[in-house]
Amino acid sequence: MGLASKEKVTFSVIGLGIVVVIMALLAAVYYTNATNVQNHANVEIANLQAENANLQQQINSLNSQVTGLNTQLSDRNNQIAALNAQNKELLNKADYWTSLAEAFAGQVAEMETPNTPTYTQGGTGSHPRN
Repeated sequence: MGLASKEKVTFSVIGLGIVVVIMALLAAVYYTNATNVQNHANVEIANLQAENANLQQQINSLNSQVTGLNTQLSDRNNQIAALNAQNKELLNKADYWTSLAEAFAGQVAEMETPNTPTYTQGGTGSHPRN
């Protein structure tokens, strides 16, 4: 093996070393970038999970409020039904008392009508008017 051949091997080994160093640097840069991307993704996932938990709590709170409002609505509907029944009963009583008042007014009118006897011309007898 001659000197030229040793120089070729040396240059080849140096070139191979340079390629290995460059590849190692590229691998380190790639690994660092991949780690940064993964860390960023993990932070985003954690933020989204926290936001999701917060939204779920809000949904639970709103569901609880809706349940309370539905209960109040049901109570109001029951009150309205009871008041409608009372109103119907009062209207029936008012109709009853109105009919009694009309009957009483009719009886009073009959009592106020004079029941005086009337005389016919030329006659001696009296004929009461009914």
